[in-house]
Amino acid sequence: MSLPKNNSHKHDAMTIMPWYRYTANFSAVFAKRLTIELEPILEYVAGMLKAGQTVDLLILKELVHKLSGIEVSEGVTDEQLAALAGGEVLKAEGAYFSPMRNTKRSSVRLKDALLNSGQALPLCLLITHVESVILYKEDEAKNLKLVGLLYDMCHDTLVQYGTFLATNLTKSEYEKTFPSLEVLIRVYNIPFETSIFLLRSVYWNEITTEIEHFKKQEKIPDGTLNGEHFKLVQEKFSKTFDNVITSVVDLITPVMTQAPMEDISLRFYVLFWFLSLYDLYVPVAVYEQEVEKLQQVVAAAADPGDEDLGKEIKRRKESTRAQIVIEKLQEEMSVQKQHVQMLRNHLAEEKDRWFQSAKSNKSDVVSQFLQMCVLPRSTFSTIDALFSAHFISSLHELRTQNFSTLLCYDRMLCDITTALTCCSENEASRYGRLLHTVLQTIMRWHNSKAVFETECQHHPGFMTKFRTPTVSSGADVVDHIDYENFRHVCHKWHFKLTKSMVKSLDSDSYVRIRNGLIVLDRILPYYPIISNFYVAIEKRVQQLMESEKEKRPDMYSLAYGYMGRLRAQKQAGHLVLEESFHTRAVSFRCSFRLADRNPDLRGIPGFSL
Repeated sequence: MSLPKNNSHKHDAMTIMPWYRYTANFSAVFAKRLTIELEPILEYVAGMLKAGQTVDLLILKELVHKLSGIEVSEGVTDEQLAALAGGEVLKAEGAYFSPMRNTKRSSVRLKDALLNSGQALPLCLLITHVESVILYKEDEAKNLKLVGLLYDMCHDTLVQYGTFLATNLTKSEYEKTFPSLEVLIRVYNIPFETSIFLLRSVYWNEITTEIEHFKKQEKIPDGTLNGEHFKLVQEKFSKTFDNVITSVVDLITPVMTQAPMEDISLRFYVLFWFLSLYDLYVPVAVYEQEVEKLQQVVAAAADPGDEDLGKEIKRRKESTRAQIVIEKLQEEMSVQKQHVQMLRNHLAEEKDRWFQSAKSNKSDVVSQFLQMCVLPRSTFSTIDALFSAHFISSLHELRTQNFSTLLCYDRMLCDITTALTCCSENEASRYGRLLHTVLQTIMRWHNSKAVFETECQHHPGFMTKFRTPTVSSGADVVDHIDYENFRHVCHKWHFKLTKSMVKSLDSDSYVRIRNGLIVLDRILPYYPIISNFYVAIEKRVQQLMESEKEKRPDMYSLAYGYMGRLRAQKQAGHLVLEESFHTRAVSFRCSFRLADRNPDLRGIPGFSL
């Protein structure tokens, strides 16, 4: 497998050869079924990475998948994605396609092989290095599609491998294996975003250890905390969390390689990358769904059956296991709810210190926030795309000073052409997940005046300045956008999305067309829902199918699949007329100060400068 210097037998000009995929898969299945030494396989992968042979990462990817059950896939369902926001028990039950309970022994074998061979850290460093240079050092003869495929495989393997280490290594093993954050950034030149991903579990273990030690000292029982105990643990949590974040800020201040951040504080930047979706969101519905499935297993075992004795014993074992898992899930959900509440209480105390630069304004804050935080993290992994959207919602719910939710969403939706051009295939899928969740929030506000007035109308994130046509009218000055004008803004966002998508689908760039179709497929439940925009998208996709049918079958297949789902939306009655989406005629005209720095806001019905 390693003899040909250029590895051309492992791939053609556009994709990895099927025989090599089958070989990698067979090697992983063989390693799981039989107790063989894994060290030589790991050393082979490390050696090939040192030689610049990226395609051999497929072996490591399949090995981690088969032996641990952890996989990185863009085809996960919404339920699986939500389960990834929960604790380890929920992840094992509902986050992956293969059940993780069947991989405990093989996971330990893989972990021991990594530690014994000393390849745990070197593989992380090699994968990160290869990812950073793959776009520049790959053979020019290779097709763009193959280079993008190798880049996605490299990044997905890094996320998968890092998740495996965080899940299976103990605190002491992690500390012995990985150096400090400063060493990763300064000595090994690992980007801060990747470094904090690799060490996030270490810092949270430190916080958890401090909390558990405090609870023992104060003789606070485990489980759900009552009012007084919750207050004590909250104070300890806030102090410990603050100390950890401060230590990280102090560590990276002298080694930050990014451009100086003038509009958002370094502490906010660290906080954004430090947190995960587990810290912001409790997937209650998924917890309840998994508990209901297990309760059905218990109920089925209680009914007398006609099976033989062997099947009956098996059903009783499954019932016992299901009952144990139910208790663990309920306890885990309770613990996560308390954790999320404690963290939210802490964030509410420090939120007004995040955007306090004397030179910054809301427009600059949003621009740097999207550039340094949202866009890089939303393309890091699928769960990180969901985190980015929830973090923006958290900033809104916390009523963060000097942060405009309206302007943030406006910047994200008004022109996505550049983002589509810069994404790989998997990154486009994650970016679509981000837009999907953002549009979900926006349309929830759009569809209900009561919800909008409760969550947005008198909210700092929707603050603006309105005035009536004449000063002499004596009307009151309104400081926040009202419901009908918000519906106008939503219409503008849909119009801008249509403009960007039509531009991408009409282009000659393979990457822009492919990424445009991928994003369209991700946001389908919420766009296009206005009938005239639907017609524009349907027309372009139909033209694309006709032109690509003989030329590029993969593009035709992508367009054909999307067209089927698009027309299903219409048949289900999800389209609305433009007049129903927003009221064109308004009784007053107004001034939107955010338009001073965002010309795209000009020309919206009801808005003038």
